[in-house]
Amino acid sequence: MIRGVLLVVVMMLPALSHAPVPASATGLSSPNVEYVTTIPLENGTWTTARIHDGYLYVSGNKSFTIFDISDPASPQFVSTTVTGFQFINEDIDTNGEILLITDERINGTLHIWDVENKQLPTKLAQLEGMVDHSFACVLDCQWAYGAGGDIVDLRDPASPVAAGRWASPPPGFWGFDTTEVSPGKVVTASGTIHFLDGRKNPAKPKVLATAPGPVNEFVHSIQWPSKGRDRFLIVQTETSPKPQCDERSGALITYDASNWRRTHSFQPLHEFRPTAGMYTDGRPAVSALGCSATWFKPHPDFHNGGLLVGGFFDHGTRFLEVSKDGEFKEIGYFMPVGGSTTAALWATDEIVYAIDIVHGIDVLRLIR
Repeated sequence: MIRGVLLVVVMMLPALSHAPVPASATGLSSPNVEYVTTIPLENGTWTTARIHDGYLYVSGNKSFTIFDISDPASPQFVSTTVTGFQFINEDIDTNGEILLITDERINGTLHIWDVENKQLPTKLAQLEGMVDHSFACVLDCQWAYGAGGDIVDLRDPASPVAAGRWASPPPGFWGFDTTEVSPGKVVTASGTIHFLDGRKNPAKPKVLATAPGPVNEFVHSIQWPSKGRDRFLIVQTETSPKPQCDERSGALITYDASNWRRTHSFQPLHEFRPTAGMYTDGRPAVSALGCSATWFKPHPDFHNGGLLVGGFFDHGTRFLEVSKDGEFKEIGYFMPVGGSTTAALWATDEIVYAIDIVHGIDVLRLIR
């Protein structure tokens, strides 16, 4: 009888090794993801973050907060700056001297903040008529490219100037993100993905390559690792909240970027979409905000494949590995209980900050 019980236990070990670990009252995790701590922030407002030169900038609908991350596992509060209600201010960007925040839906305004003094940021200027979901710093924040096509001259950040457009949107155009992959070179998360070169003339960037976005989904964020030299362009699509994950849930997609110089295009390869399950397997059966992919980041060592981390709303933080062929494999997760993760980013090669609109910042460690 004892031998029989031992046999059952041994047979169960492989399954138990993948079972969720009760990381804390905050959430559950796979055995290779360690919950470190949670930094509470105002509920319902914190949507995205940016790391630059040892500081973490976190934006919300009414303010932004700066943390000193000299010890990445223990961010230290520096300051909170009240901005007044702004929506949506996703994917803020900074060069450590100025911070760009977009108020797309309420006033259509780009706000420029002086953040050289981390303890006391001050408002420099604002530019009206900027109906862009987000703005990216270009050429050390001397310029800004908006997700909706606007270009802003920031050489005098106290007097920003609308300098033109990198695209004239056709009917149905969706633009949600721009990312500078190397100085002056930018990829856009838009109805048609653009690879732009603004080095010679930032106000009139050259289109180097394009790719059509997925049908019936909009491209929300985009990354090109290795400063635009990687063989993979990685795209995130977002879909509206769904009570359960299905084949229409927003995905992460790899695009082949190896031949863009010859073809002037990128071709989709593989995709990852989370699936519904049970809390006992780390996958909620039902969701409030759904499980669409949101803001994500490749690992600092990503090169023609490797690790990346992303937020998936009620499905939390998912750690994925991209193969040399561009296929995705989930290798770990942290699922918030009663939370919803909108962004995840690497602070080091093992520490991750998961930005949760309910909890605040969940600090996680990937154990490899």
